[in-house]
Formats: sequence, structure tokens, C-alpha cells
Amino acid sequence: MGKTIFIAGAYGTGKSTLCSKLSAKIQIPFFSAGDLISEINGEQYGANKVVSDKKRNQTLLAKKVQELNQIHS
Repeated sequence: MGKTIFIAGAYGTGKSTLCSKLSAKIQIPFFSAGDLISEINGEQYGANKVVSDKKRNQTLLAKKVQELNQIHS
């Protein structure tokens, strides 16, 4: 099974910047949780990041991370 590093934080705190640098340094793929969820359910997020169903999105994200771990392990 693949290994996952999950970086969480408030909007605009530099998570993507940190993850892209970390990804390049240790040669692992980098995915944005919001982008993965958008890809699955087609929901587009505005600047306020309001979602229609947080619990469903968390379930979708967990499933997608499991799939990505299998692909990248």
C-alpha cells in the first residue's frame, strides 16, 4: 500500500507551495484535495470555498486517496 503525506491548513496559508516544493524534493506526486473532489463530483469552488455536502466530500476524498495510493505504490 502507498504512503500518504496529508498537509492541512486554512485557505491561503501556503499548503500548495509547501507541497509542490516537497513533491519536487522527494519525488512524490502532489494532489490538491479540493481539485480531487472537484474532479469527482464536478463541483466548482469559489473564493469562499463553500461546499454543498462536506461529509460526502470527505468520503469522496478518502476513496480517491485510496485509489491514488494503489496507483502510486
